[in-house]
Parts: sequence; C-alpha cells; structure tokens
Amino acid sequence: AKIAGIMQGNALRLQRLIDGLLKMQQAGYLRERIEPVPLRLDELIQQILATHQLAARNKHLHVSGTLAPLTVAGGREELTTIVDNLVSNAIKFSPDGGNLRLTLTREGDNAVLDVIDEGPGVPEADREKIFEPFYRSPASKGVAGVGLGLAIAREFVAAHRGTLDLVATTAGTHFRATFPLAGAGS
Repeated sequence: AKIAGIMQGNALRLQRLIDGLLKMQQAGYLRERIEPVPLRLDELIQQILATHQLAARNKHLHVSGTLAPLTVAGGREELTTIVDNLVSNAIKFSPDGGNLRLTLTREGDNAVLDVIDEGPGVPEADREKIFEPFYRSPASKGVAGVGLGLAIAREFVAAHRGTLDLVATTAGTHFRATFPLAGAGS
C-alpha cells in the first residue's frame, strides 16, 4: 500500500507537469484562436476562491477585498487558469494566519485585478525572472511547484490584450492583472 501511494503521488506530480507544459504550449498560439465570450470576472473570481476555500482555511488565512461587477470578453478556461494560478500562489506563499487581499476595480476601459499576500515577497533580482517558464526563486524552496504558473498566466493575460505585472511592495507579493472590459475599443 505504501509503494502504491508513492507511485500515485509521483503519477499525480507528473500529470500536473504535463498539464502545465501543454498549457504553456497552448498559450503561445492562443491569441489568434481565442473565442471571447462576455464573462463576469467578479463571479469567476468568487468561484475560484470557493475552490481554494479549504486550502485557505487550513492555513488560517483571512481573505478580504472588494470585487466590482465587471464584464470582460475572454476564454472561460484561460481566465480561470489566470486567476487560479494567482490565487493558488498567494495561498501557497502566505504564512499561517496571514492576510490575502483581492480587489477588482475599473480603471478607464480596463478591469484591474490585484492579488496581494503577506508571503516572503520576490527579491528584486528575481522580479522579471519569475515570469519565465521553470524559473523558481530561491525564496520558493520548500513550496510545491515547477515554475510554470506565472509564465502561463502572463501568456494567457497577453492573449486577452492585457498585462500581468509584479507591483513593487515593501512586504509580501502584489500581482496586478489588467484586462480590457467587454466592448472596450470595439
């Protein structure tokens, strides 16, 4: 039973790696093939937060923030992947009992999603490298992952004509994703 459990764990890790590689490959071709549909980004974020509720509760995280009711045009799976990667990273890197803040606001013709945690932050030398496939900052030692989540998220955001940036902070980590609102620039 112990060996079967080890084999199952290794198979699941390999499956996650393969899924990540396929998404990374898909991201490069997505811009031309995406079939955008109007999606309420605030509702999508709520759904994703619900899927991470157990992980957040296990770390005693306090999740807060305000989500404006905003509609963007995009691919549901790709937008889900973007938000899921940002939220799961924030939870993984947050200290027990920490605060996780998500806000969705409107700035002009854009929806702006901020995901802010109280984790160890990103050293200045690693700030652009963290978006490269397979890059793992020394600060991420001991935290599960292969270094594909942020690379995939950035490519998917770019396919939606948006941006994904690391905002400089004195503590923790702050990611900002910006997406054009549905109907903007049409």
